[in-house]
Amino acid sequence: MSAPAPAVRPLRRAGGALVALVALQLTWQLSQIGPALALTAAIDLLEVALAGGAAAACLHRARLVAGRPSPGGDAGTRRRYEVLAWRFVAAGAASWCAGQAVWTWYEVVVGREVPFPSWADLGYLGFPLAAGTGAVLLARARGRLDSGLRAMLDGVLVSGALLMISWQAVLSDIVRDGDWGLPLAVSLAYPIGDLAILALVVLLVARSPADLSLKLLAAGLMTLAVADSAFVWLSASGAFATGSLVDAVWVTAFGLIALVAWAPLNDLVDDPTAGPGRAALLLPYVPVLIGLGVGVLDLWRGTPVGRV
Repeated sequence: MSAPAPAVRPLRRAGGALVALVALQLTWQLSQIGPALALTAAIDLLEVALAGGAAAACLHRARLVAGRPSPGGDAGTRRRYEVLAWRFVAAGAASWCAGQAVWTWYEVVVGREVPFPSWADLGYLGFPLAAGTGAVLLARARGRLDSGLRAMLDGVLVSGALLMISWQAVLSDIVRDGDWGLPLAVSLAYPIGDLAILALVVLLVARSPADLSLKLLAAGLMTLAVADSAFVWLSASGAFATGSLVDAVWVTAFGLIALVAWAPLNDLVDDPTAGPGRAALLLPYVPVLIGLGVGVLDLWRGTPVGRV
């Protein structure tokens, strides 16, 4: 069901504000105007605020969905799954917010380098656990009930392909250069969590009828996974510092998730006949093709798959 134009005007205004905010952040970062500590504090606090705002937005979305007249039967079950899904995503954003608050305390208040691992990592890594659970519940609420086998097969394909891509891009360097122990386990947890989130997003979009809230959530989760992967890669090479372009990607990711508060409600979750578009059904095979391309490229270069 398409939303009327007036219903999306608040979303468009909020989206415009997000674009302006990210543009202002990038301008400040690239111009390096003012004291370095002021820029660091502003970016850290902005990320705390956006992650907290995303958590509040998802809770608001859950309340909106729960506040609608409850249908009976299977539609009512789907509705309850959707409410629970948004609450889990909110919990994930709140966990990331807490982790970023710890990072900000070390970097801005204490004025020292953030230790690794630290309590900040616990908050960051809580995001893929909670948000991933929310994505599964949202797929259960939006997806067709008779597509369980197909979803399982798609999940195997997507996970395997993304694992190959991630191994070539990030994981192999971490395993080869890291010392076995807690630091290595935490370092691996980031890309593995991102891998799980990306796989769930692909399956969620492929199995679900699309609406604005789903598109915004999927875009936010994918953007966050990209930012986290870049953070791990830069950290492994000792090149990460607050004020890098990765910070703008994090702000964009949580800004996209926060926009679900303004996304209009619809009846897709209550319609058992609603399904994804034809293009979305092919989405799980995109990572497979990319993974095959990575493998073929390595073989063409004479590099065995699994080594960088």
